This record gives sequence, C-alpha cells and structure tokens, in this order.
Amino acid sequence: MKKLFLLTALLAFFTLVTSQKKCPLPKLLEPCKCTSDDYPVLYVCNNIIDQDALNTAFRNSYDYPLDALSLRYSSLLYLPISLLKTKNISFIAISDSTMASIFDEPPHRQNKLENVILRNISLQRGVDWSLFSSVSPKIIQIEQVAIKRIGLVFTQSIRSSLTQLTLLKTKTASFNEKAFSKLTNLHHFECSYNRIKVLKRSMFSDPSPLNYLDFTQVSFIFFSDCLLLFAMLDIIRYDFFFMF
Repeated sequence: MKKLFLLTALLAFFTLVTSQKKCPLPKLLEPCKCTSDDYPVLYVCNNIIDQDALNTAFRNSYDYPLDALSLRYSSLLYLPISLLKTKNISFIAISDSTMASIFDEPPHRQNKLENVILRNISLQRGVDWSLFSSVSPKIIQIEQVAIKRIGLVFTQSIRSSLTQLTLLKTKTASFNEKAFSKLTNLHHFECSYNRIKVLKRSMFSDPSPLNYLDFTQVSFIFFSDCLLLFAMLDIIRYDFFFMF
C-alpha cells in the first residue's frame, strides 16, 4: 500500500512538473497568458499595442511549446515568425485588431498550421495569401475582413490540403477564372453577404469534392456549366441568380 501511494505521489509530481513546463512563468509571457490542460497549449494575447512587448513575450517563451494562439483587441505590425519558428502552431485566431500584416514572413515549412480564423480585423497590406504558401491549412475562416478579389496569388499560394473556406462579409466581388481549381479537397465553401457577380465551373476543381456551397445574400450570375456541380452538392444556399 505504501509503495502504491509512493508511486502515485511520484506520478502526480511528474505530471505537475511536466504540465508546468508546458507554460512559461506568467511573468515571462506578459502581456499574454498561457493555458494548458495537457493539450493544447494556448497563448491568449489581448489588448496589445506594443509590438516590442509581444516580441519579448515570444522571445521569453522561445523554448516552450505552443499549439494555439489567440490575438484580440490589439494593434500591432505583425506576428513575428522568427520568434515562433520553434513552435508548431496548428491554430491561429485573430479578431477585432489592426495589423500591417498577419506575419512578417511566411511560416516555416515544418509548421503544421491547420486552422486560421480572421474576424473583424484591419490589415493595412490586405490579406497576403503568399504568406500561406509554405504551410498547408485545412480550414480558413475569414469574416468582416476586406478581400475584394480572390486572384492569382490565392490560387498559387493556397495548397490542396484546404477542406473548408469561409469568406463571410468580406466585400468580395470577383474570383479568378481558376480561383479554386487546385483545391481538390475543398468540400465546404461559404461566401455569404458578398458582392460576387459571376460564378463559373472552371473556378472549381474537376472533379470537385464540394458538398456544401453557401452564397446567402449574394446576387450573382452563374453559367449553365455549373448545373452539374450544383447537382452534386448536399447543401446549396443562395438568394437570387441569373443563369446563362
């Protein structure tokens, strides 16, 4: 019984020590906070207006793991990739903030960034899709961020790993002729409350794995060659259209 108690105590101590090591000391990470219930390790950074303060926090936590990052109510230049290169971030959410750019350079190829959420943020340089050219996100959700056009840079930069794309209230008015043609795993596409005028079959991969398409509150023209694509969908939402 005593041996069992000793073993249990040692395991508890080991768990405590290892869990503490996942998060740096709170003072080191200021003005951010770290939360970790075994997994994932989440950094929450709110109300930051000093780029140097954020850089210092990441520098102080250089040797600590980071799985998810949440940035809100902040005004910064960018997220410094050079100070995040030891991390393996899979989730980034940025909301209600102003930035010059999301990153100062593309994330490193070994990074497993899978989920990107951008909501109600102002980017002085716009959404630079080339910053994602070295990673393979599966989900990109963007809401209330100005993206007037999905152009050639998007097509060249976003990899076929993408399965879900949301462009909600992004003021998007047009797509490149081959905008999503390389996204052979895209099965969920939402582009609601936007200004899309034309939709063509050539914009999507052939064959296409799409099973959900949402153009709520969008009035657009689609060409008859889209009918076969639409017929394969499980769910399609739209409000008004003309067909040619």
